[in-house]
Amino acid sequence: MNTLLEKARTTLIYWEKTEHPDCIILMGLPGTGKSHVSRYLHEKYGYMVLSWENITFALFGDTKCRTEQYKEAYSVLYSLAKELLMNGYSIVIDGTNLQYVHRKQAYDAIGPQIKVFWIHLVIDDVIARKRIEQRGEKTDNIADIRSQCSTATFLSFKENIELPREDENIFTVISDEHIFVSLDEIMVRANL
Repeated sequence: MNTLLEKARTTLIYWEKTEHPDCIILMGLPGTGKSHVSRYLHEKYGYMVLSWENITFALFGDTKCRTEQYKEAYSVLYSLAKELLMNGYSIVIDGTNLQYVHRKQAYDAIGPQIKVFWIHLVIDDVIARKRIEQRGEKTDNIADIRSQCSTATFLSFKENIELPREDENIFTVISDEHIFVSLDEIMVRANL
């Protein structure tokens, strides 16, 4: 596990520590702007970004996991998240997190002592697909990996999404030209 954590740490851009670290976890289909939002939270609010794509690329040399690699990748991601939070860093986790089982893993791994907020990004499917096609594939910077998403994968994700439950602390945000205003309002409301 230590070797895998070392590989995952190479994807991080460190920021200042805080007395009361918290965690924002992004949820949304491909193309809804999760990476865009995580960069904004990093630049404006000092959150360290844990990107699913960056970490899986660092671990396996590809952004796509085989079935047997998912458990290992999630274990590394949440171990790193807990480590950073315990060391005083606020973090944002950039991943699809479409199913409750994955969201529950995050709750269980991070623990109740840390304030955890979810942001569910939504947008029209046509716009999401257009964004995916425009971003292309990029693997030259380990801290900024971008992968392609086929139509079949997008539709599979859409088919398997489990919308937030009432007891989950999830803010839903429309990923449009007002997204940063919406995010700033959430940061104020959530007292982050």
